[in-house]
Amino acid sequence: MAKSLKTEGKDIWKYIGVGIAVSILAPLASSILAMTVIGIPLAILICSLFVIALLFGVISIAIYFGDIFIKAINNGKGLSIVWTMITGVTFISVVSLLSYIPIVGRPVVNLLYMLLIVTSLGAVTVNMKRVFPKVKEAMK
Repeated sequence: MAKSLKTEGKDIWKYIGVGIAVSILAPLASSILAMTVIGIPLAILICSLFVIALLFGVISIAIYFGDIFIKAINNGKGLSIVWTMITGVTFISVVSLLSYIPIVGRPVVNLLYMLLIVTSLGAVTVNMKRVFPKVKEAMK
């Protein structure tokens, strides 16, 4: 997913739009389905997929920012995915320290996190069609 964010940075508005739609429609659809006995298993499946997509999205955003930061420091050379992710998580943690600035910090950081989560959720959702065929081939 992080690779798709790098190569398709021009599609960031598409990712944001899809992320907003998924973050509104998935909980809404699962709560409507949960009202019926037959829809309860499907509602549980939708909620589970939503949480998994959020987790993968957060990981992809950490890798994306880590890659940008490492390439800025190393003159365009990247490091392993582990160091990239560690750097990204560290960067996001440092940005979260901005929330301790009185009055302005908390709303700015919350808006930034909301934007990051929605964008990463949209990127994960849009790129699922690329991931699933590769998973099927790997399992054969």
